[in-house]
Amino acid sequence: MPLTSTRQERFALNEWTDITLDGHAKTFSCRVENVSCGGMLLRHIEPLEVGSFVSISSQLPHQPSLSTTGEVVRVETSSLSRKQCGIGIRFDQPDNSLSQAYLQHSSQSMKMARLEKINKLTRIIHQDLLVPEVLDHVYVNFRGLIPFDRLAYARMVNGSKNARLIWVRSEYAKHLLDIGYERSLHKSSLLDLGKKKQIRIINDLQEHLAENPNSESTKLILDEGLRSSLTCPLEISDNLLGFLFFSSRKTHTYSSHHIETFEDIAGQLTIALYKNLIIQELAAAKKKLEQSTTRLAKLATKDYLTGTLNRRAFEDVLKKSWGRDVRNQHPLSLIILDIDHFKDFNDRFGHLRGDECLRSVAQALSEALKRPGDILGRYGGEEFAIILEDTPSEGAYQIAEDLRRAVMALDLPAAKQETSGLLTVSLGCATIYPNEKGSSRDLIASADRALYQAKRAGRNRVVSVRNNA
Repeated sequence: MPLTSTRQERFALNEWTDITLDGHAKTFSCRVENVSCGGMLLRHIEPLEVGSFVSISSQLPHQPSLSTTGEVVRVETSSLSRKQCGIGIRFDQPDNSLSQAYLQHSSQSMKMARLEKINKLTRIIHQDLLVPEVLDHVYVNFRGLIPFDRLAYARMVNGSKNARLIWVRSEYAKHLLDIGYERSLHKSSLLDLGKKKQIRIINDLQEHLAENPNSESTKLILDEGLRSSLTCPLEISDNLLGFLFFSSRKTHTYSSHHIETFEDIAGQLTIALYKNLIIQELAAAKKKLEQSTTRLAKLATKDYLTGTLNRRAFEDVLKKSWGRDVRNQHPLSLIILDIDHFKDFNDRFGHLRGDECLRSVAQALSEALKRPGDILGRYGGEEFAIILEDTPSEGAYQIAEDLRRAVMALDLPAAKQETSGLLTVSLGCATIYPNEKGSSRDLIASADRALYQAKRAGRNRVVSVRNNA
């Protein structure tokens, strides 16, 4: 029963080759799994009888056509289907030229191809690419070297208690076991793989499911049409980072011949993952530091009691407003207000009520300011100030009146016990057309004088002045 290759080309380890049995009008597909100087093992061909003799011919690249005769010495049949079997062939002695030539060429060519691709993968990783880009490179460039139809990566999450799929790629569109799928490693075989740093090969997922009927991930992967898998744990310095999953649509795809290549890929990918984790941690630390810096900067400009700008920050804003209105030739107005008899309020109700009063007044003033560009700050103990850019004296006066009424609307008791009525404020309002010869201090002095006049005139009123710097 002669056996010949229909494609007349070299056999490569794990390559699927069409084989024709002479005397049969049938072509079978087989995979070369193992070769030695005395024989070879073919997988997934029609069962032959032990003791049958077959002839095998092949054309290696840059080699003359070779042939040999062998005897079937072993037949391995799957329990699932008699068509899924392996044929062990022993070459006639001493003629083993095909095996010797195949073994030498295949071993050297595969080793060179593997080293070349691993070196390229190393260069890719040193370019600081993101993990998905590195995985895309593995998917595209290693399929000719190792067999897989689906490649997936799961990362450790939840304090390394769970594994979550974060990258999946295949030639088919629908993934039942897809990105976001997460499972606990508690009592999981994956956890043992990580601890033992072992690669796991499952060459018949249907048999594996029969032995592990509660395995949800195996059910899903089978429903995708996959039949065998190889799992690589990814760890560095005893720190388990995740898992790499290679899957094939054919059973008995993976063997010990693949492990070295998978270990090389896993090692390089672990480096990429570790670099990405460090980059992510540094980025997170940087973001946290920036947020803290921003928060501290804001705190440095805020009055601790009222939440408005403090005096230093308020005066910085006023200087900038002055400079803008010098360039734009717009009027700049400033209101300074004082809570009437606030010392008496503290003496009558206590400092805690006094603090509550300051917060309530600040809130009422803020709500009464309708324009987003109007700036409120606490200028002193019971003094507040408001910057009104591009606002003439008439408009500033009206805003000041609105602020006075807003404070009275709080319906807080008057400061002095002998005085009936409500808490009030006095307001001084000044407007200036800024120029380069003056400064913001001129505007402050004018508003302060107006406030003094309002108090002298009986309090609970607005006094407005307008002058040039």
